[in-house]
Amino acid sequence: MDRVLGASSSFFNVLLSELVMRLGSEAIGTRIQVTGLTRTQQTIFERSRAAVLRSFS
Repeated sequence: MDRVLGASSSFFNVLLSELVMRLGSEAIGTRIQVTGLTRTQQTIFERSRAAVLRSFS
């Protein structure tokens, strides 16, 4: 995903949900690293991560 300039919350939700379904919820903290986000994008990512983790708990 190098050089992705923007991503919506629905994109993050799908990405993180797939990761959890395939590798387990611990994979979000150990297998994915998101860098270079704007403050707004980081907030969207963090909210999506929290929502996905709640939905799988």
